[in-house]
Amino acid sequence: MVLGIIIPDGVGIKNYLYTRIPKLFLQNPANRIVFISSQFDEGLLNSIVEPLGAKASLVTLPAYNESTTNRLLRDAITFARLKYFAQKLNNPTILTAAPNASSWKRKLINNLASFIGSVSAKSYSSIEAMEKWYTARLSMIDVTAQTQILTNYKVDTIISLHQRPMVNIPMYEAARRLGIKRTCVIYSWDNVAKARLFTPSDVYMLWSQYMLDQMQLFYPEISKEKLFITGTPQFSFYFNDDYRSNRDSFCEKWALPVNRPLILFTGSDHKTSPYDPYLLRDCAEAILSIPEDKRPALIFRRTPADFTDRYDWVFDKYSWIKKMDPVWLNNGTGWGSAVPTQADIENIVGLVQHCAVVINVASTMALDAATQNKPCLYLSYHPKEARDKGMPVYNITHDEDHFKVMKDIDAVAYVEHEDALLSTIEKALTAPDSIATGRKKYLHVITNELYLTAEESIVRLLEQQTV
Repeated sequence: MVLGIIIPDGVGIKNYLYTRIPKLFLQNPANRIVFISSQFDEGLLNSIVEPLGAKASLVTLPAYNESTTNRLLRDAITFARLKYFAQKLNNPTILTAAPNASSWKRKLINNLASFIGSVSAKSYSSIEAMEKWYTARLSMIDVTAQTQILTNYKVDTIISLHQRPMVNIPMYEAARRLGIKRTCVIYSWDNVAKARLFTPSDVYMLWSQYMLDQMQLFYPEISKEKLFITGTPQFSFYFNDDYRSNRDSFCEKWALPVNRPLILFTGSDHKTSPYDPYLLRDCAEAILSIPEDKRPALIFRRTPADFTDRYDWVFDKYSWIKKMDPVWLNNGTGWGSAVPTQADIENIVGLVQHCAVVINVASTMALDAATQNKPCLYLSYHPKEARDKGMPVYNITHDEDHFKVMKDIDAVAYVEHEDALLSTIEKALTAPDSIATGRKKYLHVITNELYLTAEESIVRLLEQQTV
């Protein structure tokens, strides 16, 4: 069996290709893998492919020049889905996932797509009719380059490591025309409601029953027989001795105090938290209020999608904050092309393993922390500087649909004003079991705790997808 693995983004490399999945699949002597990749660092890709030997090949994923009409239709479908479900679920925050644009041409398309989407959002049948039109147009696109790859390498089934990138579209259309089975993983637990399912598949690999329920809610036309709960392997690193570390050696490596607690502040991108540096400042001020002999160390890890200088003034003022930047390639070029390294996995595992509490605005790092039974604090207020500009105390980010389950089960501790920050941090340090008490339940709901068996489940399901 020949498996074509489409690698449209860097995070998929970490979540799937750094795991045991490729080696497990190739344990069957009849199996081979063709990695079909976007333009990532050649050395990094070769470090994945070459150890697999002659049974693995690497080919470049052809570019896709989407027509204006198809882009308009795709965006209109996204707008329609978001508006339909914002109304159905009475949750306008769903609309925050709407496409945005910077160029005048994209803005024009967005405005027209929004208008068309608003009309189609009046009924789900209208959305489905528009999708059928879009699918019919895809049947006419040129997929010569994609077809050549699939036929030359005699690919039996393909899988993309992300459901959203548009570069998947012609490859999946070529596979459809050739009768090749198509599989897709859903990138993250919060992605289903965002109306970015651009990869029509025969099989969808899901994290948990929660994600399956979300798929059935937001995509009722997709047959349940296409939905499979495999778990996600991205949390398996926390249980792998190759990445775990001794606290003394970890603290020595990073010049951190061994006998004092460690607090990890993980940064957000500018869109999620435009005032993130001020929140980091608030944390530093709160920590300075703790007696020096008990004062925790504050570690800052920025998001790999943000390598701006917006935090520099905080580090100038609080030089004692320990910076541990992500070890990614192509840093600062956004999520799509930035690629985590295996060294970075070791760093983040060590951070979560040895910290006492994780703090951020709204990150999935709350799940990472829960794997190690560590509480996470969500800073749900806008800092003073934002409120001076008329922004509310409460951060509406946390009203988004996928956060509802977190609130229902006390998954994280919400800090709704800076005045509560110090007491919440102290509670997390001195009585961690009394805060974010539902974090284990949250982990179970979102992942079904299948991360230790996900690799085998994924390989087993892939091997069933023969032509």
